[in-house]
Amino acid sequence: GEYMLDARRSGFVMKETGRLTLAASASRKEHTIALVRTSRVIGRIADEQGGAIAAASVRLVQGGGKALDLAVLAGPLPLAAEAASMPTKALPQSGRVRSASTDPKGKFEIAGAVPGPVVIEAALAGRVPIRISSATLAPGQTLDLGALVMRRGVTLSGRVFGEGGIPLDARVTARTEQQDAVDNPSSGTD
Repeated sequence: GEYMLDARRSGFVMKETGRLTLAASASRKEHTIALVRTSRVIGRIADEQGGAIAAASVRLVQGGGKALDLAVLAGPLPLAAEAASMPTKALPQSGRVRSASTDPKGKFEIAGAVPGPVVIEAALAGRVPIRISSATLAPGQTLDLGALVMRRGVTLSGRVFGEGGIPLDARVTARTEQQDAVDNPSSGTD
């Protein structure tokens, strides 16, 4: 038959899924399972003047942001109208997610991450979300992101019109030179 193998040890994770197939007549089969050390990410979220930002949500999406499974969110969910106006990158995403909140000094730590490509996101209402999409964790690595500056945000509203003044559903993109694009879908109304 076919068996799924799972090896556990604190601070380690399986390098690859353990799958073993045994013939009905087999009484013993040798199999090697490789474990690698987990990684962690630390840092500090600060405002434009270097002051600590407490209670910011920091997420690490493993697999470089590829969907793997469902995420569990801590804290209150935004109202529907607020969520609709949020950048898509700040909304919950599927993936192998680990999360933390910043402490009163703005510090955070996310431990137990699987080595490999990751996306790191930080968000707080009223602030421009931060997204780091070019990080790769090595086994046992502690990645210190240092101080990440979370700028004060601005709410934009308006409409998109086509020929003849007809409201259109469109995607509006706002960007600065220092950050990834922030996409907002438009329904053609306020």
